[in-house]
Amino acid sequence: VEAISTQADDPEDLSHIDADRRVGIDGLHVNEGARQGRLDADDLAILLRICQLKWGGLGGPSGHRIAYSHLVVDEAQDLSPLTLKVLCEAVQPGGPVTLAGDTAQRLSLETGFDDWEALVKSLKIKANLLPPLAISYRSTRQVMELARHVLGPLAPDEAPRDARDGAPVSLLRFDEVGEAVAFVADALKALRMREPVATVALVARSPEVAELYWDGLRRADVPALRRIRHQEFEFSPGADLTDVFQIKGLEYDYVIVLEATAEHWPTTLEARHLLHVAMTRAAHQLWLLCAKAPSPLLPAALIEGEGVATGGASD
Repeated sequence: VEAISTQADDPEDLSHIDADRRVGIDGLHVNEGARQGRLDADDLAILLRICQLKWGGLGGPSGHRIAYSHLVVDEAQDLSPLTLKVLCEAVQPGGPVTLAGDTAQRLSLETGFDDWEALVKSLKIKANLLPPLAISYRSTRQVMELARHVLGPLAPDEAPRDARDGAPVSLLRFDEVGEAVAFVADALKALRMREPVATVALVARSPEVAELYWDGLRRADVPALRRIRHQEFEFSPGADLTDVFQIKGLEYDYVIVLEATAEHWPTTLEARHLLHVAMTRAAHQLWLLCAKAPSPLLPAALIEGEGVATGGASD
């Protein structure tokens, strides 16, 4: 195969991708060297599919054929159609296949599909599709209503019922990042004293914003503060400071979205999905921090401060 992966003519902004995934299996950065003839981890599905088409299945040097008796794929919305095809074709004839996932929780818009029924039909696979939950259990009504607003045209036609009420969502606005850092530091210290077993996620759009807040909060001696860069979660009380690409599928008592601004969360499909993911990690309360103009994805009532705490913490 002369060219499996072709890179773009102009280097892309890859800051949101883990550093180890920016390097191909040949040891070169994805934007380094020739555009053609490059392989990276995301090309494995292509190579496996070639093996299936050429030899009728997957197998190792021993000749043993891989054939699963039952396949369950969770978070399937972030797998490419080709990857799902490879997995489904690795199931023994008649073996059940179950796909579970929520397209609203996508971290990547490059998977190539938005509709499960259309995907299954186009891939010509037999799979059981788990329907979305009819009741939202993780987050409060206040969090879920805002998260659905952020999705805009991407929101499902039938919204799940919200199981419980909670504290209002707070948009906290500051003149500069330093003020925001000082406020968060005081709030986390107070929370640690009041609720020592509480879990908090501080979620940024990018690793750069996460590092900015990490530097400030670390100097403020915030207790039980952890910087999560490669999903090295401890699942223990305290505060995890990370970016949205690390945190999918997790749940925290409190979530603080760092710099929920127009700069970091513009009116794009990707920003809608990612902000929705960040917000819905909150089980009890959600804060949005801004040191610049708030994201246009947020409702006007929230930006104007109607019914929310602005510039300070809610109890």
